[in-house]
Amino acid sequence: MKGDFNNKFSLLLILFLPLTICNCDNRNNYDEGNSNIENQYDDIQDGIYDATVTTPSGTYDVQISVSNGEVEYVDWPNGGHMSLDGATVTNKHAVGTNSNGDEIEIDIH
Repeated sequence: MKGDFNNKFSLLLILFLPLTICNCDNRNNYDEGNSNIENQYDDIQDGIYDATVTTPSGTYDVQISVSNGEVEYVDWPNGGHMSLDGATVTNKHAVGTNSNGDEIEIDIH
């Protein structure tokens, strides 16, 4: 009787253990897949965008130029441009520095 129980328990263990391992692997693949989907939406296409730009002198609603996932420059209404370094766009937000070394914050609409 005791041997019969051990055999049934061993059989159940052999049958269900691989299923548990498979489910873990599928869950990890699912998580990685979701991560890739979310990252697609972080990427922003090259182009001109309306944005709120915060500088040491104030906050302005202006247009910006984005190229290769970075804000290249701010287009001021008076016709001037302010170039930026290191302003990588993530979730429609970027922080970079201008030629004076000032920190510039950008929120894309």
